[in-house]
Amino acid sequence: MRLNVEKNLIAGKYRLKVEVAELSTEEKQQIEKFGAPWVSIAPKTVWFASKYRDELHLDQINHEFEFTNESDANLFIEALTQSIKRAITELRAKKDQFTGSKEYDF
Repeated sequence: MRLNVEKNLIAGKYRLKVEVAELSTEEKQQIEKFGAPWVSIAPKTVWFASKYRDELHLDQINHEFEFTNESDANLFIEALTQSIKRAITELRAKKDQFTGSKEYDF
């Protein structure tokens, strides 16, 4: 998995563009089986699916966030990357013990 973070200081605002740029084949397969894990973006929110959310599915992270100071922007990225690491680790660890076929003779 690769996360791209673009930082810009524009007119006194600290802007971050955050994008999940690449998922491995294994990660995509895990998401197809188990669904994408939720990742916290708190204290920020985004308008998504007709409401404001403070968390997003891992594979839907492609947003811009704005902060009034550098410290808050850096703390946000640190918290976000930790949340993503936790989510991707849990996703990779999941095992599908359900899928398959079985014959029953009566």
